[in-house]
Amino acid sequence: MATGLGADVTILEVDLERMRFLDITMDNAHTLYSSEAHLHELMATTDLLIGAVLVLSPQTLVDNVSLGVAPTWHDFLIAIPIGMIAYTGIETISNMAEEARDEEKTIPRAINRVVIAVISATAASKGSRIWSETV
Repeated sequence: MATGLGADVTILEVDLERMRFLDITMDNAHTLYSSEAHLHELMATTDLLIGAVLVLSPQTLVDNVSLGVAPTWHDFLIAIPIGMIAYTGIETISNMAEEARDEEKTIPRAINRVVIAVISATAASKGSRIWSETV
């Protein structure tokens, strides 16, 4: 998605065959061998770092989630509708993309609007929590 929006994307990978495949298929993305040195080098200039290993590792999730403590029940209940907004927005965009007249302009605008909706919902939920704690 980020390459479609024109972002400069660097993918850290350990499988050389997969790196070759990504270099061929993804025009706007660069691949680097995944090492601690490359990670430290990239962190100085990185705006957004997505750790797929942490997201996709079941053991990491099990070790770091203790319902009611981390995340709290309030955070958990707020995350469900925010996740639904994000999923529904992206799913709707993908379903309607083939019907867009000018897909190069329409689809990035729609993605930006979904991002804005999710950020707004998150900010509103955090704001309501701060407000309820101060009152």
